[in-house]
Amino acid sequence: MTKSTYIVMDFETTGFSPSNNEIIQLGAVKFDGKNEIARFNQLIKPQRSSLSPQITRLTGIDAGHLESQPLLDEVFDDFLNFISGELIVGHNIGFDMSFLDYELDQHRRREFFETYDTVTGAKKKMPFLQNYKLSTIKYFFDMRLKSHDALNDCLITARLYQWLELEGN
Repeated sequence: MTKSTYIVMDFETTGFSPSNNEIIQLGAVKFDGKNEIARFNQLIKPQRSSLSPQITRLTGIDAGHLESQPLLDEVFDDFLNFISGELIVGHNIGFDMSFLDYELDQHRRREFFETYDTVTGAKKKMPFLQNYKLSTIKYFFDMRLKSHDALNDCLITARLYQWLELEGN
């Protein structure tokens, strides 16, 4: 399923349930092979849920960061235009896709996305890892990025995808 052009996508959210929680950061990076082509990184002001102290500790995003940000409705079409037509790569991509699918339903839109889950790939080709968390992966690649930031998580996931699928490992 290796493709030379792909989008690495990650969301930060207010919780784990798409129907009860919301996206607070959209991250996506477009690549051609190992070359970054473009980025989409946007904080989102939630409408129906609030940030818990646990989410703020995890992501570093607090309510103050989101007050002046756009609502998801204001940037959703731009985001879909950015990711449409490409392979979507993500670490535990099912989580992010559950939020995307929920929002597509809310916007009465139908889109199909081909996806690649780097967790599955890592489990097959990296059995030597103690776990498959992105924090473990970033240390394997000696990447010094803050975890649980959608854009940084995209960059870590991209490195993993490239190692798994483009470097012949």
